[in-house]
Amino acid sequence: MDNKRVTKVTGDPENPLFGGYTCIKGRSQDSYINHPDRLLYSLKRQPNNKFKPIPIEQALDEISGRLSDIRDAYSPRAIASYAGTMLFTSWATTMPMLTALMDSLESPMRFNTDTLDKGGKLVALSLHGNWMAPAQCFDQPDVMLLIGINPIVTFTGLPTGNPGHWLKLQKKRGMKLIVVDPRRTQVSRQADLHLRPKPGMDVAIIASLIHVIIKEQRFDKEFTSENISGLETLRLAVAPFSPNAVAKQTNVEATDLISIARTFAGQSRGYVMAGTGPHMSGSGTLTEYLLL
Repeated sequence: MDNKRVTKVTGDPENPLFGGYTCIKGRSQDSYINHPDRLLYSLKRQPNNKFKPIPIEQALDEISGRLSDIRDAYSPRAIASYAGTMLFTSWATTMPMLTALMDSLESPMRFNTDTLDKGGKLVALSLHGNWMAPAQCFDQPDVMLLIGINPIVTFTGLPTGNPGHWLKLQKKRGMKLIVVDPRRTQVSRQADLHLRPKPGMDVAIIASLIHVIIKEQRFDKEFTSENISGLETLRLAVAPFSPNAVAKQTNVEATDLISIARTFAGQSRGYVMAGTGPHMSGSGTLTEYLLL
């Protein structure tokens, strides 16, 4: 602080969860707080396109009235909400209010960063369905498969906290890290196996991994017989994606595809996650479906 002015933001090394780690958004708070265009009070656009201060109570009344008029005239779907990345800094307080607002308007048009650049995750889940138990093995995995994602930078794909420190601890514990990414990234440098295919080949690669796992029966047969349907349909769907066939398409080695499939299926605890990259190739939904 300098004369009650924030000049720098750093992490607290004593914090038990983050251990001093901060993301770029957190470290940039001083520039947001002190920016000359920062809004300090509510403004209303005037007929001349200029803005004039307006009391917050009046602003809320006018906004709620306008939203009600739009809903009544055009249906609730005419009103949409968007929760951006910066909202996560106040998620616990802001999101319940936004959810309550959209619930009261009865609008299903709710968007966020996932629907913008990783919409396939939500679509695939709605098509595939999900296991009713909570997500497993995210805290202490024996193996982790990351596809087109760099958690050290994006802060997505690893548990909340200090991503670099957490990854080092898991690697020291013996976790196997597999990365599929055409680029050399911060996380790929720590990978036990780094596959660098041609861009846009994620569907073929994942199908090939499934092909190997099913062909070699490297799955829990008791669980699948009791809890799933469609295994034979899946086997037929991925039958053309043998490691040799996919290797020719993707410029990778067939032996590497087999090694990745065996490493991933050979551990009892683990998870797989894709990032924004695979969704930029136009097949994000199918990629996420195969991952599920």
